[in-house]
Amino acid sequence: MAKGVKAISFSGSYYPDMTVPGKRVTLVGDKEVTFVVVDWYLGTTAEEKKKPVTWLIQDSKRQKVITKTVSSARKFTIPKHLCGGSHYFYVEASFSGNPDKQNTTGLFVKGHCTPLIVNTKWSLKLGGADNRSRQFSFGENVFLGVSTQGINGSFVTVEVYRMNSEVTFEKIKNRITDKNYDATADDVLAKVFQKQAWVINGQINTDFTIQRTWGKGEDVTQFYIKIKDGKNYIKDDRGNIIHGRFLKVQNKTVPVKTNITTLNNNAPVKVGQTDKKVDSISTCKFQIIKFSERNKLVELFNEGQFINKMDPSSKFYTIRNINYDYDKSNIRADAKPVLAEVVQFLTKLMPYVPVELGSHTDSRGTDQYNMALSKRRAQSVVDYLVKNGVDERRIHAKGYGKTMPLHSGNNLTEGMHEQNRRTTIKFLISDKDALPIEYSLIAPDINHAKASALIINGVSRKGCYHKPEKHTLPVRVISGYTNGSPITLKEGNNSINYKVYSNEPKLGDFLHSFFLGSRFAHQFFINSCAYYSKMDKKEAKPTLVLNTYPDAVLTQNLRMSYKEPFFWNDVPVSLVDNFEWLDETVDSVKKSITNLKEFSPKEVNELSDTIFEFLQEETHKFALGVHFIYNFGDIEKRKSPASTIDFTRDYRYLTAIALIIMYIIEIAIILLIIWFTRGKGAFGRIRKHRKFFKTIDKMGDWGFEIVYPKMAENRSMYFESTLGKISRVVEINSKADPLLGISYKKEVSLLEIEKVAAKLKKVLGEDVLKDTKLKFEFEGKIFAQFKVRANFGSKKIYVRDFISNLNSGEGKFTAGMGIAAGVSLTGFEITREKTIHWVPIFEPTKIKLEAKLDVDLGGYISYSRNYQFDYNSKQEPTGIYYQDVIFFSGLHGKVFQKIEIQKNGKVLKSTNPQNKTNNFTLIEGDTYYMDKVYIFKI
Repeated sequence: MAKGVKAISFSGSYYPDMTVPGKRVTLVGDKEVTFVVVDWYLGTTAEEKKKPVTWLIQDSKRQKVITKTVSSARKFTIPKHLCGGSHYFYVEASFSGNPDKQNTTGLFVKGHCTPLIVNTKWSLKLGGADNRSRQFSFGENVFLGVSTQGINGSFVTVEVYRMNSEVTFEKIKNRITDKNYDATADDVLAKVFQKQAWVINGQINTDFTIQRTWGKGEDVTQFYIKIKDGKNYIKDDRGNIIHGRFLKVQNKTVPVKTNITTLNNNAPVKVGQTDKKVDSISTCKFQIIKFSERNKLVELFNEGQFINKMDPSSKFYTIRNINYDYDKSNIRADAKPVLAEVVQFLTKLMPYVPVELGSHTDSRGTDQYNMALSKRRAQSVVDYLVKNGVDERRIHAKGYGKTMPLHSGNNLTEGMHEQNRRTTIKFLISDKDALPIEYSLIAPDINHAKASALIINGVSRKGCYHKPEKHTLPVRVISGYTNGSPITLKEGNNSINYKVYSNEPKLGDFLHSFFLGSRFAHQFFINSCAYYSKMDKKEAKPTLVLNTYPDAVLTQNLRMSYKEPFFWNDVPVSLVDNFEWLDETVDSVKKSITNLKEFSPKEVNELSDTIFEFLQEETHKFALGVHFIYNFGDIEKRKSPASTIDFTRDYRYLTAIALIIMYIIEIAIILLIIWFTRGKGAFGRIRKHRKFFKTIDKMGDWGFEIVYPKMAENRSMYFESTLGKISRVVEINSKADPLLGISYKKEVSLLEIEKVAAKLKKVLGEDVLKDTKLKFEFEGKIFAQFKVRANFGSKKIYVRDFISNLNSGEGKFTAGMGIAAGVSLTGFEITREKTIHWVPIFEPTKIKLEAKLDVDLGGYISYSRNYQFDYNSKQEPTGIYYQDVIFFSGLHGKVFQKIEIQKNGKVLKSTNPQNKTNNFTLIEGDTYYMDKVYIFKI
């Protein structure tokens, strides 16, 4: 039975309207309250209840114990500078002295008081003394320190204004205490700069460089600040919204330091002491979003972790820059204090903010070297942050080389070069204007929609402060172009079944998705105060967008005399190789010309016969097919499509035109050959016009035949997905086997081979030699195979930069030649019969001896040269090379042999009673790879 503390309560000043009984309490700042135990688990004895308990003050995530106190009650005060709208402590009582991770027996506690600016100072260094009496110069770096109350943990905007010479302090000194006075009415044109900063431990500490452009030429220019929390300016105890009076800047410019924060770095620079600091928490939030795709659960959002690479258009805030020595990547001494502050900020104040590191080099050196150097610089910062407690999953680091300099040109100073050598540290806040979480996937159409799971954990809507509309548990969903049924969440963890689908493939939509991006998406408005808060009806922003791309392949097939299957991914489709009306037209024209034969010269008749014979044969050699194949049973393997659109049959006239164009091209070529050779064929043309081929001419007389090309090609366009990212793929596969070939076949009987016949005729007999055939076969060919697969990534693809958008590619071109040869012996059969009369009164005995032998032996040897890309371990292309390959199949054969003895028709003995043919290997085959020869290296 469980025992121990079950619940605690408190007595003291608090805000009832900002408190959730038993869960969260908002205390009055600087007012002491007392916590006591009010309930125990049933297993707790009376004696145990009398003993003191350990009071634990923890951070809001209950991950860190800030203080431990042993007593029967715990007095607790939250000072005003630690009061803020989103910073909680967790107060718990424990028997063991350790936090109870399984149950929530304590209370979340925060403080509240009126927001207030207590004091400000202008300093020469971070945390330094107030130097506002000093006259600064343009180009100097100045540090601003602000003490506050009631806004701890807020992300505020610091606005810097110039005091106009026309609107002097003397003129407005009697008005700045007026509660209705707004200084922006006078100085709206004098606002020179603003930046964002976190309030940490009640302190705002930030810095900037005083720019020459802020002045107006006066001997001394005065600046002041205003601080905005959301839409409201924060006042001091006298009701003023003007603070930091005044930063005085003399009309003098000094060189800009090279190790300071530049103006576009809108972010805090100090964390301060964090032992007493608690993590931020909102009562209206969600913590984790996951989505299941293809039986894989993918994490899309987790507080503070990088799931996918951030969109460059996301709303980043820069924390700091650090710089490097020339050609170095190590962390300099002046960078370590900066990184130490960043570590405190990321581990204590904002433990759920993702971080981006962008490292750069100066303009000296090659592109390749500088890219590698910038990656080393980024990695050095990653190593430092991870070593000091920052979760590596929160960090995205990238080296940019010298592609993004702060200063460019031919006359850069060494100081400018040093400013270019930097790592910029940024973080992203998922606030109301944050871009949606985008996840792209391949999906079938609505008739074959796939069931998926959407996991949304850590959901809470309590304490929602969003106006004018509250965040509610029902979640709005837009599927494609229409509103879908809302999803109703529950407090805590949620698992929702949702069917994902895409548009039915249409050629226009498919091409738009391929080149410009998907037109179809499922949008989920899981808005909360903590993340993605914007949900106004006119400007609602979805939290999650599932971009769906059709599970379709646009494929084109072309054949010429090629009958074997050669389809994309071995998915067969029907091809159109002829039209009935074309056959009927040819027959009709042939009949008409036949009637004119008796009036035509012999040569014309022979020519017309040749043409029509060609037409009837050749018009079936070409085949064409253009298809959409989609709704695959297995999206990864892309097999067994459930749906097919056959464009070649749906658009028959366009297909007919394409085939006719191919026929006309071939007819033109063949007619030229016929004209050159006067109908005697290709060897006649070679004999007359190509003396170089006299040897081939003789081979034609010997019985060799030309093997004409057999070619096939398939082209395809489709999408691939790798857990959230879509790639556009173009694939081309071409094959010519043979591209050109020559064959020879010869069959003779042993009787025709005079030398063999002379020796064996007396032994075997003339009939045996006549029936035994010896067959010779030879085939030589030139072949080629071409395979290219280009991956264009997830970017939009335009014609003007089609090649530059290539994300990755792989290709292989193979060309070579091969020789196949074989010999077979068939029909060898010897039969001998003898009748024996043992005793005249008995039937004679008939003895029969039969011997049969068939042998088939052959082999193949080829030489090929393969051209292809080479890749490193990271699958990055490193060059193009070719490699010669020699393949020998070996000498393999089949043999059938049988000797059988019969007596009076019954088999007495047989060496092969089941008439089996046995395989044998005379010489084993092998493949020989020559060394790679690089054409060029990247």
